[in-house]
Amino acid sequence: MKNKFYITTPIYYINDVPHIGHAYTTIMADVIKRFKQLTGYEVFFLTGTDEHGQKIEESASQLGMTPKELADKVVVRFKELWQLLNIDYDKFIRTTDTYHEEGVKKIFKKVFKKGDIYPGNYEGHYCVSCESFVTEMAADGKGGNKICPDCGKNTRKVTEKCYFFRLSAYRDKLLDFYKSNPDFVIPRVRMNEVVSFVKMGLKDLSITRSTVKWGVSVPGDESQTIYVWFDALT
Repeated sequence: MKNKFYITTPIYYINDVPHIGHAYTTIMADVIKRFKQLTGYEVFFLTGTDEHGQKIEESASQLGMTPKELADKVVVRFKELWQLLNIDYDKFIRTTDTYHEEGVKKIFKKVFKKGDIYPGNYEGHYCVSCESFVTEMAADGKGGNKICPDCGKNTRKVTEKCYFFRLSAYRDKLLDFYKSNPDFVIPRVRMNEVVSFVKMGLKDLSITRSTVKWGVSVPGDESQTIYVWFDALT
């Protein structure tokens, strides 16, 4: 029986056409797949597009389109580019696929039932481009907001109700796991860095938004949309 190997690219945002960065990561994943196959592995290679979120919603509005119309138009360009580059992927996933949206809701309900998701209030600096919150340690920008350390754009100060994932409860479990599985982090020289980060303490994560409507709604709470990082877990 062959050893199995799984590889995925990022799921790419469709607020604009594909560019060299998309091509780079996808070509690298394709090279790794082919190498693993040559060395006897059974490989599953996943790529796809993230079609939900605030910046998709805003880009579509600027073009006079619905978010789904924009997604259907841009996703074709990604698939055509992968065909041109002879990318041998096994599955192309779209976050707007019905089965994916149902999968997100199923996982959310399961984790909520376990007690690892709870309602609360969030206040912080949000980067629309990166679809993420930045810490108070980030550099100051215009209007008292922070500058996103990843893309350099000005963030927005937001205060809203949301649901949190109880990440803080997993600090000791993660440390025990790393100790028992020293080869889990690759390359191994990064293990100490990961362990040090976890030891400093983990904060609970905001996983939904109330101000973004283009996305997968929380089961039983239509006022909340599941945030992209949780969406991507499925």
